[in-house]
Amino acid sequence: MPPWLGIVATTRSARGVLRQLRGLPVQTLEANDSKNQDDVRTFLQLRLSEPNLRAKAEASGKTLQELQTSLLRSSAYNFLFVVTALEAVESRKLRFDEIDRLPPGLSSLYEVFFDRLFRDARVDFAPTNRVLEVIVAAPEPLTREQIAAFTALDAEKELPFLLDHLAAFIPVRDGRYLLFHRSLFEWLTGWDTQQDQPFAGPYHVSLQDGHKRLTDWGQQSTDRAKDSPVAVLAKSYKDIMKPPVDFVIVTALEEERDAVLAKLPGYRQIPPSEEDVRVYFGCDLPATFSDGSVRSYRVVVVPLLNMGRVEAANATGDAIRRWHPSYLLLIGIAGGVSEMGVSLGDILISDQIVDYELQKITESGPEVRYSVHRADPRLLGAAKNYLSDAWLKLIILKRPRKGTPKRKVGPVSTGDKVIAFKDLLANYRDDWPKLIRRDGSWRCG
Repeated sequence: MPPWLGIVATTRSARGVLRQLRGLPVQTLEANDSKNQDDVRTFLQLRLSEPNLRAKAEASGKTLQELQTSLLRSSAYNFLFVVTALEAVESRKLRFDEIDRLPPGLSSLYEVFFDRLFRDARVDFAPTNRVLEVIVAAPEPLTREQIAAFTALDAEKELPFLLDHLAAFIPVRDGRYLLFHRSLFEWLTGWDTQQDQPFAGPYHVSLQDGHKRLTDWGQQSTDRAKDSPVAVLAKSYKDIMKPPVDFVIVTALEEERDAVLAKLPGYRQIPPSEEDVRVYFGCDLPATFSDGSVRSYRVVVVPLLNMGRVEAANATGDAIRRWHPSYLLLIGIAGGVSEMGVSLGDILISDQIVDYELQKITESGPEVRYSVHRADPRLLGAAKNYLSDAWLKLIILKRPRKGTPKRKVGPVSTGDKVIAFKDLLANYRDDWPKLIRRDGSWRCG
């Protein structure tokens, strides 16, 4: 890029996105920041001075200052709340006098809007619920024809009315429909664990039912055109649910899961199953071999529910029973042994996994009874003999220290304890002098 060109990227505070942007200059915008509050006030003053909104404000019987104070209180200085509320007033979906009675937060706005659209208008929500189910569950924006196929609604007689009714929340872009903001997805599908009630109340949309609609269509449509856009999308859901797969990848932390998923193009969350309680993500990962031939690997990612060897063993067992993988990978963050030339940001690959947890405690100290597990020879051989440095281009985060990431291969210690005591680590290295890293508990699953 030319040196004079600068890029400003905005994002919600989503951990997976923020990790990818780590290393770049960051300016966090907080709702309670005085500069943000000044911006919201200025925006409100400008919008309320526009003829259309000014006329509605005067008709409400309140002064512009009173309306501004009311909006700021209900919005808690959330820009999206203010923008959405004013647009709703302009389109006659909301009155100024109603805003004053709203509790803070976007959820209250959505509830008012949906009450107005369905309860007050006495419109049956059931058909709309079917539309919302497939839209929130689909891995990509859907066309009207796809929505019609998945919901069994008529594409010309029924859907246009329903989609037009939801136009403020599900805009059409390039012929495809998608939710206008992530917060609406969270309100429609989320669950208040403290109250044990859905956030959206009677408007709750089930992700599980949406996934089921997508997969059921694929299973019942074998006689339809296999190359149609609807069939291709449904088949992707149908196929990813079938074992065996090539790889199962286990991750322990959310940031580890997010980092792995960021490298899997087109991944999607796999619909839940009665077989186990795990959440899985899957994708078809294309690969090109040295002779130019191409194939794809079916990859499933399973995050752990908690830390520890027991949870790791349970999750791994569940994943193996369900997916029958050819290979199992455990990917994440680990502490390296600096004496072996390991630095922050290096890639460490285990040729042996050394479990130090089984110990006999004596008066002179613990006697470690090591249990050693060797890595799969095919995967280890491929990793050790991958001569290209093309993998360096996949690293988009800034290295913690100067230099180029290196690949290190050697034994990895593992157990239920995170070792932060050099003398104890030195004892293990006396037995395993080529030890390159020490891992936390989960990685011996």
